[in-house]
Amino acid sequence: MKKRNIKFFWKIIIFIVVLTLGLLILTNDSKANSEERKESKFCYLSDIPYIAEQSSVGWGSITLDQNLETQYNDGLIALQIDDQVKFFIKGVSAHATSTLVYDISSYDYDYFTTYFGVDASRQNNGNGVKFAIYTSKDGQNWDLHTPVSPPVMKGNTNANFIKIDIKEAKYLKLYCHNNGNATADHAVYADAKLIKEGYEEEETKIDFIKTIEEYDEIIKNHTGEEITGEYELTILQREFVKNVGYDILQAYTALNEENEETISWLMNDVENLRLYILGGKPTGSYLSSLKVLNNLYKTYKEDFKIQEISKYGTKKGDLYKKMAITLSLTHSSKVALWMQPSAPENQSDAVTRYSIFKKMYDEGKFVVSSSIDITKWFEQYNVEEMRFVMNNIIDDEEILWLNEYTKKQIDAHPTQAWTYLTPHPYMAYVWPNYGNPIFHDQDKKEYWDEKFGGIFSKYGVSYSTETNKIYKVWMNFRNEFGTGAVCGGISKTGSNIRTVHGIPAAVIGQPGHAAIIYYGQDEQGRGYWNIDNDVSGWTLSEKGERMLLGWGNASYTRGSYQVVYMVLAQEVLNDYENFEKCEKTIMLANSYSGDLEKQEEIYRKALEIQPINIDAWYALINVYNLNTNKTENDYYDLAKELAEKLKYFPLPMQQLTNLIKTKITSIENSYKFTLLQTRILTEATKVPNNTAQNYYVYQPSITRTEANFLLGKLDKTIATFSFDGEDSGKIILSSRFDGNGIRWDYSLDGKETWNEVSFTAEEEHKLQLTPEQIANITAENDIYVHIVGVGYEEENLYKIDITKGTLPNTLFNNDLENRVVGVNLTMQWRMAGTEEWTSYKTSSPNLTGNATVEVRVGATGTSLPSEPISLSYTQDNQPDTRKYIPVSHLTIEAVSTQATSNQGNATYAIDANYNTRWHSAWNGSDTQRYIIIKLDKPVYLSAVEFVPAGGGNGKIIDGTIYGSTDGENWEVLSQQTDLRYTNQANTIADAIINTKNFEIQEPKQVQYVKIVADRASNGNWFTARAFNLFQDITQNPHPTAGIAFSIEEPTRENVVARLVNPSTQITITNNSGNDTYTFTENGQFTFEFVDEYGREGKAIAKVDWIDRQSPTATIEYSQNSITNKDVIAMLKNISEDIYIINEDGIKTNYVEVENNKVKSITYINEEGKTTKVLELDENGNTQSIKYFNDNEKVVYITKFKEDGSIEEIFLNEDAEQIDPPENADEYRNLSQIGRTKPLEHTFEENGTYIFRIQDKAGNSAQIEASTNLIDKEVPTAQIEYDITQTTNNAVTATIILSKENAYVTNNNGNKTYTFNKNGEFTFEFQDEAGNKGTAKAKVNWIIEKEPEEEITLKSKYKTIEEGENKYLYRINAKTILKEFIKDIETNGIITIYKKDGTILREDEFIGTGMILKVKNESGTKEISLTLSVIGDTDGNGEVTPTDLADAIQISLGENNFNIIQKLSVDINEDNQITPTDLADMIKMTLE
Repeated sequence: MKKRNIKFFWKIIIFIVVLTLGLLILTNDSKANSEERKESKFCYLSDIPYIAEQSSVGWGSITLDQNLETQYNDGLIALQIDDQVKFFIKGVSAHATSTLVYDISSYDYDYFTTYFGVDASRQNNGNGVKFAIYTSKDGQNWDLHTPVSPPVMKGNTNANFIKIDIKEAKYLKLYCHNNGNATADHAVYADAKLIKEGYEEEETKIDFIKTIEEYDEIIKNHTGEEITGEYELTILQREFVKNVGYDILQAYTALNEENEETISWLMNDVENLRLYILGGKPTGSYLSSLKVLNNLYKTYKEDFKIQEISKYGTKKGDLYKKMAITLSLTHSSKVALWMQPSAPENQSDAVTRYSIFKKMYDEGKFVVSSSIDITKWFEQYNVEEMRFVMNNIIDDEEILWLNEYTKKQIDAHPTQAWTYLTPHPYMAYVWPNYGNPIFHDQDKKEYWDEKFGGIFSKYGVSYSTETNKIYKVWMNFRNEFGTGAVCGGISKTGSNIRTVHGIPAAVIGQPGHAAIIYYGQDEQGRGYWNIDNDVSGWTLSEKGERMLLGWGNASYTRGSYQVVYMVLAQEVLNDYENFEKCEKTIMLANSYSGDLEKQEEIYRKALEIQPINIDAWYALINVYNLNTNKTENDYYDLAKELAEKLKYFPLPMQQLTNLIKTKITSIENSYKFTLLQTRILTEATKVPNNTAQNYYVYQPSITRTEANFLLGKLDKTIATFSFDGEDSGKIILSSRFDGNGIRWDYSLDGKETWNEVSFTAEEEHKLQLTPEQIANITAENDIYVHIVGVGYEEENLYKIDITKGTLPNTLFNNDLENRVVGVNLTMQWRMAGTEEWTSYKTSSPNLTGNATVEVRVGATGTSLPSEPISLSYTQDNQPDTRKYIPVSHLTIEAVSTQATSNQGNATYAIDANYNTRWHSAWNGSDTQRYIIIKLDKPVYLSAVEFVPAGGGNGKIIDGTIYGSTDGENWEVLSQQTDLRYTNQANTIADAIINTKNFEIQEPKQVQYVKIVADRASNGNWFTARAFNLFQDITQNPHPTAGIAFSIEEPTRENVVARLVNPSTQITITNNSGNDTYTFTENGQFTFEFVDEYGREGKAIAKVDWIDRQSPTATIEYSQNSITNKDVIAMLKNISEDIYIINEDGIKTNYVEVENNKVKSITYINEEGKTTKVLELDENGNTQSIKYFNDNEKVVYITKFKEDGSIEEIFLNEDAEQIDPPENADEYRNLSQIGRTKPLEHTFEENGTYIFRIQDKAGNSAQIEASTNLIDKEVPTAQIEYDITQTTNNAVTATIILSKENAYVTNNNGNKTYTFNKNGEFTFEFQDEAGNKGTAKAKVNWIIEKEPEEEITLKSKYKTIEEGENKYLYRINAKTILKEFIKDIETNGIITIYKKDGTILREDEFIGTGMILKVKNESGTKEISLTLSVIGDTDGNGEVTPTDLADAIQISLGENNFNIIQKLSVDINEDNQITPTDLADMIKMTLE
């Protein structure tokens, strides 16, 4: 034991001596050699700095390792080399004219090499550039190494390669001239390197990255298996390689060991790769994503191994890994604060953001309140959902501050936590001024720091300097200087607030507005999305940035309000297990490219797994399009199948079936297709809410809303019919059939019998029904239309819905007026006991005396006559001292206030209709409470009746009646106090019972009457159904009479005026004694009459509402040049108030216009009832929206306040404001009704659309909008080959494009591609409108040489592989080449190269670092191994003190040594350098 201790002691002594010796050697003799060894064989130019002061570019900036515009080729540098485009990971880009100068004096290399040219993405654009490359010994005098007159180079020019001797050079200059024009001059120096003498480019290959063809071969060996385990990994690997690109992935992975480690970790673990692939396409390039992932993995890979389980059952390492993979996708392009994204302080770094969110998660900062914990959500997010947290447009600096700052506000308002997760409590709605000096004043920093909870001192958020103004989120928050933001800033800040608490959110666009879409989760863990700061709802929301699963971002969705795709995507993600299976099945189909039947089989299998997955549907449509055997009927069947499966997602259903629509051209199938879309959308409008027994779709209200919206826009008409109008009694086929001969039939008896009709192409497609047929039309049987040749199944029949007319509930039999109030010209009347109906267009009934009249709505449009209503009138029995004054003599002179926005106009108090009412200011602010009525001439007023309105507010308790002859000087005529009411007078009958009379004891002659509620019920309101005025005619000997009109609303018909309510028995002395006068145009007529005593009287009838001029409007378009986007036609410059009429002649909207600007838009349902009214300001912005219930009562109002918040007002049917009821959500759901844009039409394809408008008089106009600018048809292509037989020669493929304006976008714009060996090439092309397509050229008839025999090599020495590098080691020192070769068995030719690149002679020692190369006879194949000699680190083949010194450094952990040097000094092969190895080294040195 003692001997062993002594031996160990001496080893320590020897080690110390050797260490001292080694350090001395290092300090002196070996210093230069060691420094030399630090240099590698090459150095990329992009990894060393250029001299900024001497370098410049013509545009942009000097860009390293990517091209100048990263939207091309995923940002990769691309050059044309030997007529093929090659991509490069490393290089420098500099727009001409540019100069790059490098100081290379400290870099010990011998040559500079580079490919140089114009980036291939620029193709043939511009007039080219000229390159010049120089070196210099002093930085002053330059030697040119390129031609004095260089060639002009473009993107489609082959790049040049150059190798320049730089042994004597200290400076390098790269110059590029723009050749007189700077267009497309993207100069690049690809794979630019400084290299050692003898350096040879070695093409490395990462074995675990296979080609697509290799993956396909493996995948096809699996048939019918469940996609799990290694099979799943292979499919995912293929998808990954396809997405990134094989060559790019190989090059990136081989670039360094870090890259290889990261890619191996990603590609060879099925869970990791599944997360990445199913996380969706990166927002930037795949290469950028991998670079981000590499940084995250390198920094945090130990986090991913954490096994700790959270309280919600999540392994934390798995969560951290998911966070990192998410960030690699989101941060593959720039993520920055929305306010000042170019500022470095505002740009997000993935590594930093990871650490922040990990800290917040670890510290429980996603716990919002005692009842709201987002932590569980955060753990459960899939990558797609988590992207909407990680990619938020906020700077990293403010995330933690914003989380804690808002948390304090939530803690202070614990019952309003969700409210304080919105922007509204924090922000005012004002135009922002971030440049306000108050935000950047250095003296204010401490003030802001204190106000915002230590934002600078505690959280380290950047603050402006004197030379650099920085904009930050905190500047939006309320403060005494009045700052804030408008809708965009509010919504963006709102998304910031939610995401810092771990809640996914993003900004979306609405017409003239920005809103927030945000995530929620139910108790079952199912996700859903809502909209905050909302104005226009789901149907008018769009998002240009990537949405969930990338759905809704495809080209076929462009121009639409496609945020509703988020609802479908979330529904799919809620079924994540099947989503995974479906997506993997879709990936499987990629391995069967060209086998259309197999691919169709696989895609259908995917749809069996998840029928609503649009990735599978879109792929299936594309397979159909490639299959020339598919018939038009096949396409219709596919459309029907798809529509049924996506029924509850109306917009995706419509847009995907529209992709199929182009293949459906026959009249029969076009007819069926229109009926199909109409039926599916109609069924979607009726989807029920989910119950415990039946589940339909997670958010059925959105389904109903979107379906109604699309149904309103859809050109779904097959035929029309109307009982009245120019084409009354005719069935008219839709204009879609114009120009076509067509056979069709119709049924009027409920489909029992059919009447066939045939039209030629030249005939007008209108059929006049006989009077007998019209008389037999019923609401029960409707009218059915059918195209002959199509089956008679219900789904193939088009119904013209015949309805029973309904009378409005606003008619009032005013016995004082002796007329029916509220009629219009569509109504008819007849006196009791008569048969014939008379239209109010013709005349109105005489209802003086005891009379009974029946009134109904006549047949109009597709409505049959309504059931009649019977109204009774009595003989006038008013005394002469109290004669009723008809309202035709009254006007409103003044009013204290009127609630016009709540149907409370003052005119309603004198319209003779007790169904309406005047209401003072809605908010109860009217302290004066009066109304002034003017008569057309002075009268002796004897009484005023007050008819109260319903509800509890505004009834007169104490009231005064004033009179005046001039409207200025008033006297009291009557007063009453402490009036009482038996009920709230909510019905007309109750109102009549509660009518209060203000009698005037001594009638006074007045022309103005002022009614004042000195005290009113419940406060400062005044309401009235009517004020009836009476006069004493005994003091006015002249007889009087009133005027009643057949209609008092705008009309294009004649207006009949009738003399009514005479004050006594009169005789008309003009107008041939008739009591009616017909106005054929606007004007006035005076009825003259005398009483029985011969006293004269007059009554003037004046009409100014006859209007026979059609309304006018103009059309503006969203696009004015050819496009593959939808074109929106907008109705502008509307001349007057109009109705919007649909194809069926039904009024859908009423548009109120003032000075050619839209003031309000009323939405009308199919029953003719008002559902919603939008009130707009003069700029067209929505101020408020009123929602009506089925009884046409306003029950819910949303007001959009200046601070960006939305005020909710709930009302009962008596128009009284109430607290939010328990079923408040039912009220809020009303906001989803009628979210259409009636003044716009979106063209998804070329065509014509008619805006059908009608003014209040009934004058109609058709404003035609048309476009021929839309081209969504992807060009087709054929491939032709110059050689089609078996050949030894190259084969050239030429693409023939179907459109003249189409061009090739890859291949440098060339329409030809030359195959030197068998393979495939995909041409990419697009047309002028932007439609893109691809065509694959494939050659397999080139005879290729037989494969050569593989090289074999065996030896007594040991080998090891590290990545692509192979090493041969355990070679004894002082082994000469001649002896060494004896130990090698090979079928190739052996050559050994020294480190300087020269060939080793037979009598020279083998040295560490030398390269053994074995080639076949033809030199086409080669094996390369790096050699390691025992004890030799410096490569001279012997063991010297220098080697011993190196060994000491290695044992101390010095990292400047490579693997072969470490192998050489590990004498005992225990994978570590110990004193034992050093002792052996000393022994070898002494020997």
